[in-house]
Amino acid sequence: MAYSVKRSSPLSAVSCKLSAVSGWRSASRTPPSSLPLARSSFIAPRLLLAIGYCLLALAGCKNGLTPESIRSGGSDQFGSIQVNSTPTGAEVWLDSVNTGKTTNCLLDSVPVGNRQVTLKLAGKFDWDTTVTVTAGQTTTVACTLLPYEAGYFDTPGAAWGVAVSGSYAYVADWGAGLRIINVSNPQSPYEAGYFDTPGSAYGVAVSGSYAYVADEDAGLRIINVSNPQSPYEAGYFDTPRYAYGVAVSGSFAYVADEWAGLRIINVSNPQSPYGAGYFDTPGEAYGVAVSGNYAYVADWDAGLRIINVSNPQSPYEAGYCLTRDRAFGVAVSGNYAYVVDDYYAGLRIINVSNPQSPYEAGYYDTPDWARGVAVSGSFAYVADYDAGLRIINVSNPQSPYEAGYFDTPGEAWGVAVSGSYAYVADGDAGLRIIRIAR
Repeated sequence: MAYSVKRSSPLSAVSCKLSAVSGWRSASRTPPSSLPLARSSFIAPRLLLAIGYCLLALAGCKNGLTPESIRSGGSDQFGSIQVNSTPTGAEVWLDSVNTGKTTNCLLDSVPVGNRQVTLKLAGKFDWDTTVTVTAGQTTTVACTLLPYEAGYFDTPGAAWGVAVSGSYAYVADWGAGLRIINVSNPQSPYEAGYFDTPGSAYGVAVSGSYAYVADEDAGLRIINVSNPQSPYEAGYFDTPRYAYGVAVSGSFAYVADEWAGLRIINVSNPQSPYGAGYFDTPGEAYGVAVSGNYAYVADWDAGLRIINVSNPQSPYEAGYCLTRDRAFGVAVSGNYAYVVDDYYAGLRIINVSNPQSPYEAGYYDTPDWARGVAVSGSFAYVADYDAGLRIINVSNPQSPYEAGYFDTPGEAWGVAVSGSYAYVADGDAGLRIIRIAR
């Protein structure tokens, strides 16, 4: 028996010619039941095979296959993808289907054309790319899954706070004062200069040519950093309690001064700063952020206090929102204040669109003690003590979720974000620079 396959128009794609064994034509004149058993046993399987071959050929013609490729298993319509990642162990998805494989691995028998490869690994952002598969060839894709540590600088003290401006990270390094780290190359950061403040540097903010250091029992120290190699103290203001947090807006520095609440310092002349006003919050002020006419104070067991500072000489409380645990730090973006709530309550997201009536919109309970927070785009970056940097997707404030994390080697106290990097004040492990975007 011989089989032949022709390609023609879609309506007559296949013509199958069957030449059976001798006596086939006569079989048409004889009822099949009268055929000798041996002959019918010989013919039937081959007939079915021929019909199946024709159907397969028809399907192949519709999909651009040739009879030769069908006979060879269609190898010229398939290729392979070698998928590598750092770290390894990521689930590999192909066109939204889990392949059941993990990196590093080879995906074989992949149909030609454009294919979507997605990698999923706990603690990392999902990674995806489009791969063009070529018949009979292997295409290799490789990636480093985010977030990952790009570089670090081990400061001499204990890094508790950090701010970034331009090519420099300014680290509040507790007993070692202010350390200025050149981060123009995040893979190779180095110390450009430092100023050893008289107290314990806990928090830092940068504006223009000055770094403002919350120096615990030494109050607010104003450091001229116009030349990062030779910073010097331009002036200071000794607040009544312990300066833990600082934010700067316009001509004023706003200091979270523990039991003394919010202190507002006029720094229009950095050489002669003076107290413009204050508001004694009911708790212990540890963190502060400023947006528009309002200062947002993380006030320990008194939650978030919203202070109207439109007149710095006469600030007053516009509203407040009690948090579940102890408010330790705060960042503001748009209509929301993001409060790190220390020991047991993680990140709390407070709707402050009406400062007189703030309310909790959502929360995410991080695994350890939430100590610092920065917000950029749709993500909140939480310094979560022993659990390192936690990255929370807050695009829907009602349903935040963890998008990724990086477990730093120290204790994450503070965080700042600039461009594609998060800068983590990591206690005894100094400054850690984490790549968070491609």
